Amino acid sequence: MTRAAALAAIYGASAVLVTWPLALQLTTHLGAPEGAGDPFLNLWVLGWGARAWVTDPWGTLRGAAFDAPIFHPSALTLTYTDHQLLQALGAAPIVAISGNLTLAYNGVLLVSLAASGLAMHVLAREVSGSHRAALLAGLAWCCWPYRTAHLIHLQLQALYFLPLAVWALLRLSAGRRWRDAALVALMAALQAVVSVYYGVMTAVVLVIGSVTLAVQTGQWRSRRLWSRLVGAAILAGMLVLPVMVPYLRSQTAEGFGRNLFEAANHAAAGQSYTQVPPVNRLYGQTGLLAPREPEPGARDRRHVEDQMFPGLMVLLLAAMGVSAWFSDRRPAAALGVVLVVIGVWLSLGPEGPFGLYRALAAWAYGFEAIRAPARFAVVAMLGLTTLAALGAGRLLQRPAVAARPGAASALTAALVCLMLAEYVNVPLAFVPAPATDTATGRWLRDEPGPGAVVYLPIGLDRENTPAMVEALQHARPIVNGYSGQRPAAYATIVEALAALPAAEGLAMLRELDVRFVVAETAWPTPAPSSPLVERARIEGRTIYEVRWTPEAEAALLAVAGPAAPPPGIPGFTAGEEATYSVRWIGDVPAGTITLRADAPSGSEAGEWPGAAWRFEAAVRTADWVSRFFEARDLFTSIVTGDLEPLLHLRDIDEGSRELTRAYVYDEGRRQVRTGPTPAAARDPAADGTPWQPGARDPVGALFYLRTLALVPGDEVIVPVNDAGRSLTVRVTAEAYETLTTASGALQAVRLRVAIERRLQRRQGISATIWLSADTRRVPIRLDVAAGFGEVRVERVDYRP
Repeated sequence: MTRAAALAAIYGASAVLVTWPLALQLTTHLGAPEGAGDPFLNLWVLGWGARAWVTDPWGTLRGAAFDAPIFHPSALTLTYTDHQLLQALGAAPIVAISGNLTLAYNGVLLVSLAASGLAMHVLAREVSGSHRAALLAGLAWCCWPYRTAHLIHLQLQALYFLPLAVWALLRLSAGRRWRDAALVALMAALQAVVSVYYGVMTAVVLVIGSVTLAVQTGQWRSRRLWSRLVGAAILAGMLVLPVMVPYLRSQTAEGFGRNLFEAANHAAAGQSYTQVPPVNRLYGQTGLLAPREPEPGARDRRHVEDQMFPGLMVLLLAAMGVSAWFSDRRPAAALGVVLVVIGVWLSLGPEGPFGLYRALAAWAYGFEAIRAPARFAVVAMLGLTTLAALGAGRLLQRPAVAARPGAASALTAALVCLMLAEYVNVPLAFVPAPATDTATGRWLRDEPGPGAVVYLPIGLDRENTPAMVEALQHARPIVNGYSGQRPAAYATIVEALAALPAAEGLAMLRELDVRFVVAETAWPTPAPSSPLVERARIEGRTIYEVRWTPEAEAALLAVAGPAAPPPGIPGFTAGEEATYSVRWIGDVPAGTITLRADAPSGSEAGEWPGAAWRFEAAVRTADWVSRFFEARDLFTSIVTGDLEPLLHLRDIDEGSRELTRAYVYDEGRRQVRTGPTPAAARDPAADGTPWQPGARDPVGALFYLRTLALVPGDEVIVPVNDAGRSLTVRVTAEAYETLTTASGALQAVRLRVAIERRLQRRQGISATIWLSADTRRVPIRLDVAAGFGEVRVERVDYRP
């Protein structure tokens, strides 16, 4: 057996060992401890990618696969997560031959672990000069507890190109050859292709590594070295550009981006590096390094992102490897030390010292996609394994070891056993694979003609993933979806479809051009005018076909929703402006809100017939809050004299997330149409959602409420359409009160506000608002309680 084959066998066996007993369940269970959610999502990603490669390989190379059939009718939906098209290319033959997608998924998982070990072996052999030392480093990279913790994330096991990129960088530093520069570019690009997260980390590693090696080798002024490094960067960018462009288009269209607050919630701490998954036999099951309950008031760090202990053997060998700083292997030792420091530093996220992460998030491309900075521990582990290889090499080359025949092999075997003892798990419990061949799927596959499908009940989250996997069989677009991101209108769609078979749900089916509805239970016999036609009952589910007739259209338009009372006499005037301070309960300043009422401009009045008012709400976060979550948002509404909406415009500027959205209210078509500009939203072909005329937009609703002379005991229901989402706002006048403000004591009426949604994913919003008891009815104070905490909004300035 050749050495390469022997190493492949060793790392393959190690992958089997750390995932045991997956090797006995390759066709029946997924290599993940849970199903619905990310594992099913990744199963669907692999299945969609494999289908794309088999049915349309040229189109897949041109990017057609990014328009995946979830979140119908949105485009580029594969960019909402890691596309894994390279992994799918490897999985395609397995699916084609065996017809078993589960086998392909598990094959990708095990190969990813083994290939990662082999790749690290190549790098470690380069820095240590020893295959035995490289074996120890490769096993650490293949099996450390981070791998087990992230078994739910198939794409995060793809760590095989990062070590090869560093290996190529070392060769480039030594020889300064263009072929090595091309190799650096290729490895970096491939790592970015298999995982967006690791693509960003690879870029960080290569920048840091280039500077470190240039300084340590005395080449920091070498034009030859820097020209090749620049060339490698340009080539890597060109190679990854075809994949990056769809992500850029998607980000621009949907305003995707992670804020620093979200990153801080998924950052590491010192505790993260002293924990392992509970299934780890040595440290988890014994409780030595099991995830620990948080102290009162502290953040819960028992999540998979906080289970990153590298192993005692790796730490000891790495400590020995630092001594290589004083040898001819100093550049590699320096590189390892720097990677450890930078990796740990960045894993601490926005709360790390000296604001390094915040600076990179503000200026470095790609950081806006990072949700969990804790994963930068991969960079630290790369440094540790490099140092461990150096340490093991020096240990095995000591005279006392080298002089005795077989001593080096025996010592290596002992170290391997000790290392694997740290990494081995108790037998893991894997989730049964979902069905990919169902009677429902076959019926939808065999039904002639195109048409989208919605599976009910439809949800906002991971509950959609079984339907996604089933949909691979019939390959029709589905409205359901789950991913790292989701379209802006998706929550609106879900809430409307939750009303089926009521009119609002039917209107959404019409707008989305859905042909089939798969429901878990059968509805009562639809009215003759209903577009829902029962076609089949299979596996306890009912399949309806949506057929629109003139009678169905007329019945839909005849349905009216709850009506609010007509507005009273406005107490506000053009030019009125009120500024409010926003404070979290506890008197912590969070920002300001400015409300302004004005007349529409001449151009707006000409463009929007019937326009009578222009309302604005500007939101600004406080400076200290902006370190974590920055908001410079402006919401504008143009309404009629009855305060019914014509246009609602949102300019969102939240750090890495910038988005402009226009919502046009079309009374004739009973739709809210949306687009990046008002002109685009007015296009009849623009995306639309159902709208019941009479429903106000969120900003207009506040000013509408000010026209009502409510007295204690009054209650009104105000239908609100929030960017296409239908809400019911119930307002109850409770009492008159005297409020003490900066301008003195003011008489006010206290209103209790309840916002009712059809689907409530998080804690609901409850609010109390105080309006001045005079005819102007100016908001004086607002107390809000929601999932983000309790907030007080209080007027600090007013100009009538």
